[in-house]
Amino acid sequence: MQIDSLGLPKYGTDDLMDLIYKGQEDLLFNVLSDVNEETEKFNKAVDLTGAGQHLKFYKSLDIDLKSFDKLLQNEWFMPNSYKSFDIEKYIRNVCPNNQNSIKRVEDELKAFKEMGYTNLLRFLHYLVNFMKENNVIWGVGRGSSVASYVLYLLGVHKIDSLKYNLNWREFLR
Repeated sequence: MQIDSLGLPKYGTDDLMDLIYKGQEDLLFNVLSDVNEETEKFNKAVDLTGAGQHLKFYKSLDIDLKSFDKLLQNEWFMPNSYKSFDIEKYIRNVCPNNQNSIKRVEDELKAFKEMGYTNLLRFLHYLVNFMKENNVIWGVGRGSSVASYVLYLLGVHKIDSLKYNLNWREFLR
């Protein structure tokens, strides 16, 4: 498998054969393969027999990495109700009514907004709700994300960064 400049994987014929030999043929139809004589023959055989699925072909994209990342950051796979959800209002409503908490939430929300991460907060809210509704267990929290009080209020982790005086800027630097 080769990785292109955008981080997209491209599977060659040998890679596809490895998937088959390893009993992972169901993955064949979820990867992007080279366009070559063998893969085109495979798709023609599918057309003739009506058995199986077509291979998906890799296509090089004419876009630079920065533009590609920006494009991906604009698409969030979550229900539409979360895409328009007023996440800032929600966070302010669940915030304890004391000066330290309110100031911290306002500072963090300002930083999240300036960095263009408002949709990330919406997605995390959706993800936490999804995990709760489906009895998915997730960890206490790890890494610099535990410094964010906003993420604590959303339920992403269980570390009260105000209690432990953690610097939230470590997370959003």
